[in-house]
Amino acid sequence: MVTTMKDVAREAGVSVATVSRVINDSGFVSDELRDRVERVMKDMRYRPSNVARSLRKQETRTIAVMVPKLDLPFFSSLTLAIQQRLFEHNYYTFTCSTTENAEEERAYIDMLLGQRVDGVIIAPTGHKTDSVRRLADANIPVVLVDRDIPEVANIDRVLFDNYNGARIGADYLIRRGHRQITIFGGPMHSEAISQRIKGASSVMLQHGDVHFDVVIPPVGRPNQFDADFDRAVELLQDKTRPTAIFALTDDTAVAVIHAARELNLSLPEDLSIMGFDNIPVAHHIYPSLTTIAQPIHEMGLSTADVLLERLHKPDRETVTLVNAPCLVERHSVTAPGQ
Repeated sequence: MVTTMKDVAREAGVSVATVSRVINDSGFVSDELRDRVERVMKDMRYRPSNVARSLRKQETRTIAVMVPKLDLPFFSSLTLAIQQRLFEHNYYTFTCSTTENAEEERAYIDMLLGQRVDGVIIAPTGHKTDSVRRLADANIPVVLVDRDIPEVANIDRVLFDNYNGARIGADYLIRRGHRQITIFGGPMHSEAISQRIKGASSVMLQHGDVHFDVVIPPVGRPNQFDADFDRAVELLQDKTRPTAIFALTDDTAVAVIHAARELNLSLPEDLSIMGFDNIPVAHHIYPSLTTIAQPIHEMGLSTADVLLERLHKPDRETVTLVNAPCLVERHSVTAPGQ
């Protein structure tokens, strides 16, 4: 038997209008009546119709979270934190993984525009502005997270200082004595990765005795780890292999570590490896990974908070939150030859 609003009203001893005000948080209801109605709804397992509520209040209580690759620990951890915070505020999320594919991203945008979501959190694929602009033009609140599109103005952002994070990592390798360094990873179409390459390169260019190159493994294979592993094996088999690799993500650093083990290199004696992100596995792999830490969980929470504030204050000024980098020293980096 389906419980109706009338059933709740009769059991609580109130009018149907009072139950409606409690459900829709509209109009005055005393705390005593609100508690009574909510207790009865819980006891009777009554769930209001989200469809009906969305028609009345012009909201769906749903938020879309779009990330490039959900199978990467960084994005899965970020998405989980966003989902947890939104759920605390009675919003529900559905996640779209665009697999670094602009066509898939556009298809998801089409779907979201039809679903009437209340807001979108997006780490965009590539540098193109089309997807974000389409959402903004439809008056859907949008928050950019992790990956920026500088050309898009008047939009909320929660970012990380990738440029200075990479500078810190490069400086650390140089201070440990490395002069043959490879910056390793991708994809180049990510604004975050571009900033990391620029930051690391800027430090190395300041040292005339440092020789470095940038290696971008092929992007687009079903398993990016395999692509990183194969390219790392190729790089490390070269007679002029570097003494240190600055991997642009921790996932890539793990692939490099496995490639080095495959070639029977001693780590970090034969090869030092620096990562970026500080995903959970960075602490547990052997050797434990020296890396540039992002506050992934906190970024997810603050991203959700920025969107929630936008939903409740649609006319407030746009905000840009930039999280600061932090070097985490572990055991994957030492002086060359030690």
